[in-house]
Formats: sequence, C-alpha cells, structure tokens
Amino acid sequence: MSIIPRLSKSDLKALLLLLQVPRGVTELQRKVGSWRPIEYLNSLGLVKITETYGIKVVSLTPKGRRLAEAIKSIVGV
Repeated sequence: MSIIPRLSKSDLKALLLLLQVPRGVTELQRKVGSWRPIEYLNSLGLVKITETYGIKVVSLTPKGRRLAEAIKSIVGV
C-alpha cells in the first residue's frame, strides 16, 4: 500500500503543469505563486531540478509522473 503525501492546491497545480512538459523554475514559480511547492515536491522525490545552460529546469520523476497521472484521472483535467 502506497501512501499519498499531503498536497496543497499549489502542489497539485505544479504536478499537473509538469505532467505536460518540464518547466524552468522561474516559469513554474510564476504559475504556482512561490518556490515552496517546488521545494516540497523535490523533498518528496516527486520532481527533480537540473541545470541546463545555466537555467534550472524542474521535471517529474517516475514516482511524480505516476502520482500526477493518478491525480489527473481522478480530477478529470
């Protein structure tokens, strides 16, 4: 049995946005309102932050993708 972490609306929004395509940290911060969701999702191992050509990019880990897809199917987005 897997445990689903407690997620805020901003966390959910970030996961669903990242399900579409990896995004730059700055872009994602603007869309979700702060750095906290990115940092929290990273601490849970749901996203990874990599640096490419000096730009920090946030993408889903396999675990994060599975959770985001489950949320998407439940919410119906």
